[in-house]
Amino acid sequence: MTAKSCGLGCLKYLMMIFNFVVFLAGIVLVAVSVWVLIDSSEFRDLVNVRGTVQSMFLSIWLLFGVGVSLLLLSVMGCMGSSKQSRCLLGMYSFLIIIVFLVEIVVCIMAFAFYPQVKEVAISTTDEYGLEAIQPDFSNMTDSEQALIHDVTKYWDKLQNSFECCGFASAQDWEKSQFANWTMEVAPVNSTVHKFPPSCCGRYFSDVYAEQNKTQLYIGACDYDHVELFTKGKACESLAKDNFVKLGATGLGILGIEILAMMASCCLFRNLQEDF
Repeated sequence: MTAKSCGLGCLKYLMMIFNFVVFLAGIVLVAVSVWVLIDSSEFRDLVNVRGTVQSMFLSIWLLFGVGVSLLLLSVMGCMGSSKQSRCLLGMYSFLIIIVFLVEIVVCIMAFAFYPQVKEVAISTTDEYGLEAIQPDFSNMTDSEQALIHDVTKYWDKLQNSFECCGFASAQDWEKSQFANWTMEVAPVNSTVHKFPPSCCGRYFSDVYAEQNKTQLYIGACDYDHVELFTKGKACESLAKDNFVKLGATGLGILGIEILAMMASCCLFRNLQEDF
């Protein structure tokens, strides 16, 4: 056996090992992407209620697509190395470079759109509960009423499910119409109730909407109850945790892809013809 054939054999098996790892990486990326999409569903619904920041969550779907692509590319890479096909290896190298670049673009998109996502999420606090406290709610357009109803529903689902209050902090609610209204109707010398019911484990729900404003005030939370229920946790921590996990997974997979690209290029250069 010549040194060249021995080198080709080593590259061939090294390529297959790398592609087995790429296959596993694809499975991990698909699984993590699906988990983030499901776990962040309430947050996604809230932010997308105005339809202005779809790109942030498009990045997660793109990473899901990258995971599926890696599964297919790993099969192509294994076939190319086992058959010693320059054609398959050339296509593999080109496509994995494309996937690599897409991942980098997705990471840039996520960082670029996050401030906008945060701004939109905080701004929606001003629509919370207006169906019960806004005197002219019935005179609003259907789209305005639907927006208010959806914002109320999504905030309650998010805060109650994950035991959090506000996006960056509970103080996000202090300038909302809901907070100002509850302070206005609060009895003299009483504890100020200016946080949504879901900040202390209750839902706004249709019950409060159908009852009078005094009942709605009773359903709101004071800060002590918020602290007791949330332990000071804001909902942004949910989003950050999920995106950090997804980002760390993506970065690890980028390293694997670089090794796979290097192995495929070396094998491609050392093969003289297709078999």
